[in-house]
Amino acid sequence: MILPLVVVACATALQMPRRAARSAPRAAAAAVAPDAGAAAPPDALSAAHPLRVTIAGAGVGGLTLANALRGHDHVAVTVLERTDAFKRFGGPIQLASNAMAAFRELDAALYRDIEARFTWTGNLTNGIKDGLRDEWYAKFDLASPAARRGLPFTGVIDRPDLQEILLGGLADGVVANGRGVATYDVTPAGVVPVLDDGARAAPADVLVGADGIWSSVRATMRGAPARGAGSGAAYSGYTVFAGELAYASPDRGAVGYKVYIGPAQSLRRRPPPNSRGAPSREPPFRRRETARGDEPAGPGASVRDRRRSGDGKRRLGRRYFVITDIGNGRYQYFAFLARPPGSGRRGQAGRHRRLPQGHVRGLVAGHPRDPRRVDR
Repeated sequence: MILPLVVVACATALQMPRRAARSAPRAAAAAVAPDAGAAAPPDALSAAHPLRVTIAGAGVGGLTLANALRGHDHVAVTVLERTDAFKRFGGPIQLASNAMAAFRELDAALYRDIEARFTWTGNLTNGIKDGLRDEWYAKFDLASPAARRGLPFTGVIDRPDLQEILLGGLADGVVANGRGVATYDVTPAGVVPVLDDGARAAPADVLVGADGIWSSVRATMRGAPARGAGSGAAYSGYTVFAGELAYASPDRGAVGYKVYIGPAQSLRRRPPPNSRGAPSREPPFRRRETARGDEPAGPGASVRDRRRSGDGKRRLGRRYFVITDIGNGRYQYFAFLARPPGSGRRGQAGRHRRLPQGHVRGLVAGHPRDPRRVDR
């Protein structure tokens, strides 16, 4: 007896070995209402009775799993996607060396398509810099570990490009648009996805929840809400401003990504030595900005400083800035800002402070205001 199974996320999809050559993909089972009197699944798999796998969500994870399964005998895969049509949406994403190696193992032709649109960064200098003085705190060697293991270098690709490549590996009919999964029922005939409009899709032996951070499949499995308290998806504590820009970087071709650390960070920098070689007492940033995170303000703090948090603690928001080369003279930036839950909701703009004078502020000069302002 084949028992119905529900799986969430399926992070190991890339690790599934399969044939390097592409085989002719089979048409998927249609997303239609099942027969109320449908019989239970057979005891064994065969070409006539394949393992029926339904994937909720046609993002990178869901499409990668679909590509991994399409070359396996006795497996029929269907992808149910909420959006009515695919549009170019989302920015570049980083694929580390192990992810690229997994794609290479998954399908050599698919890997070549990804490589053709890839911007390599792992063979360049990457690391953490001082946001005020543009000096390196630390550099990350991503190239040597990959080279020793025969892995491709880390790099970035536009998410829509990756999605397009993964869609191209699937036959027409495998992905059904406008079929968002709201919940599911477990029946003798298998797992039956219930769609947003109340319709019931064809039963499956395996339902995989690849429907994002607010997964409806996960919510049903856990008997919990898809969002908010108890959902299993917690706020990281950071709000991020992100964007792309055409930037004539002086280190283009030499540096992949830079993480700029500014005032009020959890990462502490050892003060530079003085003329006699002993550590200097001078703080690495201006004195009024040396309080970190939730540390109490010092005895010399002003009343205004103490009023900022309402509990006698000085809370300078932790923040950092990342910029990465995404190819063809384009760069992507992320400005991370520590803020309490709910503070980013519409109508709660809060107080702002400009980024400190220095290298980071110059990077986004002339671009929209939001990335150049940091909330407290």
